[in-house]
Amino acid sequence: MSVNDDTLGAFLVGVVLGAFFLGVACLQSFTYFTTYVKDPWYIKSVFICLICNIAHQIGITQKMYVNTVTNYGNIAILADIGWGLTAHVYLTAFTAITVQMFYFYRIYLLLDKKHWWLPAVLTLACLAQFIMAFMYSIKITTLTSSQLVTLTGLISGVNGVSAGLDFVISAIMVYIFSNKRTGFRKTDTLLIKLIAYVVSSGFLTSVCALGTFIAFKVSPATFIAYPFNFLISRMYIVALLVTLNSRMGLRTSGKETTDDFAMSISHVQFKRAQNSTTGTINDSRPAPVLVSVERHDDGYHSPVKQVKSSANDSYVDYS
Repeated sequence: MSVNDDTLGAFLVGVVLGAFFLGVACLQSFTYFTTYVKDPWYIKSVFICLICNIAHQIGITQKMYVNTVTNYGNIAILADIGWGLTAHVYLTAFTAITVQMFYFYRIYLLLDKKHWWLPAVLTLACLAQFIMAFMYSIKITTLTSSQLVTLTGLISGVNGVSAGLDFVISAIMVYIFSNKRTGFRKTDTLLIKLIAYVVSSGFLTSVCALGTFIAFKVSPATFIAYPFNFLISRMYIVALLVTLNSRMGLRTSGKETTDDFAMSISHVQFKRAQNSTTGTINDSRPAPVLVSVERHDDGYHSPVKQVKSSANDSYVDYS
């Protein structure tokens, strides 16, 4: 292995992967802003996260250029952190807290605004993560790359809390959606799709945070953590945009489920009316159950359908 493989080589891999997923984020952003033009302004503020990711890519690319072109052959330049890597920490922290706050608000809505303390506790943990990241970004301005080993504990704390929050967010939302299963095949299929979206988005960000955490623990004097660390902000915005863009397909699936359900109810009513006309009586049939299907929109215009039965007052909603 070359002497530069775990320094410049790892840095280059991080820059290239960051550029690739920035392209994915830009494509997802174009789809979002051309499809969901009626979304409220606070959801469209995801554009700020996109700007942060573009600035992030500019910063790490500038540092790569300085290392490999401006100071070609000068290994000592690797000790200089530079403004690009300093900005990278700020921008990643801002993107993370913005996306995580969105998910906390979503949990608050899915819990019918009753168990407010749960998203409140998660918010406090998120703020603690942001403060640690802010402290780290201030400290690195006075250090060289070789001295970052002295901040291993702080780095591990930031990425450990980040990975833990992503896991908890996914676990809570999977639990909520799992408890909303109704027994109707198409409805449950829709819920399974939602669970898949939640697990995949949380998995991507958790892998990057854990990768950074482990790499800094194993080899803090090299740059092997950068490919994981550079991708954290990309995974956050891509996961958020995929979640927002998936609403159209989920809404269509939900409409088909509702239509099929309404057709089955109409068929039962028609058969009963036909039996009444012909004088056929079936005393063994169960008591009629009034079922109403309503549609509601939550705070970010995600379709929420509710099924309510007057027989047992059961209440199920899914988004």
